[in-house]
Amino acid sequence: MTSMDHLMELQNKQSEIRRHIAQLSAQLHAGERVRGTADLSIRYMETLSSSSQVYKPLGKLYVATSKDNLAQELALTIEKSKAESTRLETLRDQFAAKLDQCNSEIEDAINQIDKK
Repeated sequence: MTSMDHLMELQNKQSEIRRHIAQLSAQLHAGERVRGTADLSIRYMETLSSSSQVYKPLGKLYVATSKDNLAQELALTIEKSKAESTRLETLRDQFAAKLDQCNSEIEDAINQIDKK
């Protein structure tokens, strides 16, 4: 394999890693929106009287449920989203380390080509 082929391979790897990092960042942002919406819903439900009827979405429908039941479901959604975000952040950090390593390898490959 020539130096140029090796450089192209590293650049392809670099772009793939960047794509993964962007995808993970988008998933983290979506999780933040889910948690924010659930938290806002819980806070709003706390202001409602105990006799208020609440509804939860079920596909294109809304189904009547108790405030406590919906609050528990939303709290569970928040906890699951936090756990998923922790996992995604760890994965993103691993890809960032791989990107740094790849960038270093690209610099080395360019230096080798320049020496020739």
